[in-house]
Amino acid sequence: RALLDVANTTLTLTLGGNASAPVLRATAANNASSPCALYVKPTLRNASGHQLGYVSFSRGFTTLRPGEAAEMRVASEGFGAATHGCAEAWNAPRVCVPLARQ
Repeated sequence: RALLDVANTTLTLTLGGNASAPVLRATAANNASSPCALYVKPTLRNASGHQLGYVSFSRGFTTLRPGEAAEMRVASEGFGAATHGCAEAWNAPRVCVPLARQ
């Protein structure tokens, strides 16, 4: 059975790790009876909501099935001051969590 990136799928995001090594944990959920998955992209954003460039994660684009979770460690932050970690997918709204910075 093929996995479909279907509508009405929700994406949740939690923050783990610590201030110097944040970990984004994305989880997908869907009420559909058909098999589905989300192609999830993690990002770091600044206080204005703009995506920071030159950021790398331990996992870049990740495929998530409902009920599964993926942890994405920030490997390098690039330029700018990141205030939020975010994840987005084709058929799910972007979700963001504040990064606890000291």
